[in-house]
Amino acid sequence: MANKVLRVGVAGLGEAATEFLPDYAGDPRVRLLAAADQRTAARERFTAEIKGKAYPTVEELCDDPDIDIVYVSTPHELHHRHVLTALRAGKHVIVEKPMALSVEDCEAMNREAEGRGLQILCGHNHSYDAPVTRMREIVRSGELGRLRMINTWNFNDFMVRPYPDFALEMSRGVVLNQGPHQVEIVRLLGGGMVRSVRAMAGSWDETRPGEGAYACYLEFEDGTPASLVFNGYGFFDTAELFWWIGEGGTPRYPGKHAGSRRNYRQLRDLDPAERERLLEDLKTRMRYGDVGLGQHAAMPEGWEKGGFRSGDGVAQ
Repeated sequence: MANKVLRVGVAGLGEAATEFLPDYAGDPRVRLLAAADQRTAARERFTAEIKGKAYPTVEELCDDPDIDIVYVSTPHELHHRHVLTALRAGKHVIVEKPMALSVEDCEAMNREAEGRGLQILCGHNHSYDAPVTRMREIVRSGELGRLRMINTWNFNDFMVRPYPDFALEMSRGVVLNQGPHQVEIVRLLGGGMVRSVRAMAGSWDETRPGEGAYACYLEFEDGTPASLVFNGYGFFDTAELFWWIGEGGTPRYPGKHAGSRRNYRQLRDLDPAERERLLEDLKTRMRYGDVGLGQHAAMPEGWEKGGFRSGDGVAQ
């Protein structure tokens, strides 16, 4: 597919779509041809903003003969099914992290792609970010000597964002939602295969299912050790160590995590069913359709706009 404009179909127009659709729409190497989503509002907005085709099911999207690649951005528990659907329709696949919910499902997806001569890529990958690729170049060059140790920490507010409880429980909190980013960066920098893994995860908020923190120790085949620490409870922000530049490379509002925690406290004492309904409503506000390209959700009256944002940004 060298020098070819890639015709992409997007399966799932959720919160992530508000972030990646503008990049795809502005890249001359890519043509956003179609999308699939169950929500009428998302399909209508896609046809209006992107001028592409919109389907109510992933199966219909994958049957479109004009599509080269399907970007699977549906809920985590559907990745396995939707990736196999796309591969069996003869499409190359990009699948959002986590690739799937089990190693067995990931292996089945790889076998299907290899058997059909198709490509499958798990994204979005921070290992393609310029600072990370430059670090890998330095490591491989040996200009600073042999790589001896990798240490990485990330503290954010993931567990106090408005994710419904079922979504956190299904994806083990930060383990499958955030862990893939940290692991794939460390794997790129370390190179080679990992020969041992030791880890623990903690669930420290009785109001939130799923693990909200973990510590992991990896040892590469050449003996290089790597430590990975992640905490998503919002009490600290590692952007403070980097002049308030967030992981997306843009300025981070210093009060974001505190705002997220204050917003979340308004939910803690609600009846569980009402609380879950409100969390789902808040999540819906962040999905493409309810908001447009690069936009952020409107918060309920009296809530802080700096909180409950998944990415970087400054409070308005």
